[in-house]
Amino acid sequence: SASTMESDVEQPKVDMMYAERVYQGQSFKHTLTVGRQFSKLGRGIAYGLTADGLLWRSKGRKIDVSAMFMRQNPSDNNVDNLSPGSGRTKRWFFGAEYKHKFLKGLAVNLYSLWNIDRNTEEPYPTGTAGETQRSQFNSQYYGIGFDGTFFSKLNYWSEYIIVRGKTYNAAGAANITATKVNVDADA
Repeated sequence: SASTMESDVEQPKVDMMYAERVYQGQSFKHTLTVGRQFSKLGRGIAYGLTADGLLWRSKGRKIDVSAMFMRQNPSDNNVDNLSPGSGRTKRWFFGAEYKHKFLKGLAVNLYSLWNIDRNTEEPYPTGTAGETQRSQFNSQYYGIGFDGTFFSKLNYWSEYIIVRGKTYNAAGAANITATKVNVDADA
């Protein structure tokens, strides 16, 4: 794929490259993965991304625990195309997940994810005379999910996510400065 936006230049690009080390314990298998890798929390709704970083996972017979620190690939497109420097992104993610299998057909998982937006906060022109807009979104996600099987062949899952954070409101006129506002959302 093109490695430079808005250019015809084609260059090699690394999709994933990582080192993984497995440590076998008495009750748990521990895995440490470092490099560009795909990881997700829960079903991947709040976070499912190929990124650069560190993932630690400890898996037992009934318990699965993981922790991660990831930096989004800087060549990824920023989903906010109104932000300054859109087309490139700088986001850091910290997360942890705990999954427990209770019964033969039921598992519950809890997770938390923190997104730190390292994109520039500098105001950018909105196109209206003299107006500028700041853009940044720092967020925390808290999720609980259930999954399992009925009758050995029917799979089910559900997930509830709470999102909290801070972002800038839109400046309404040239004299009004954008201020940070709270984000309170559910999925």
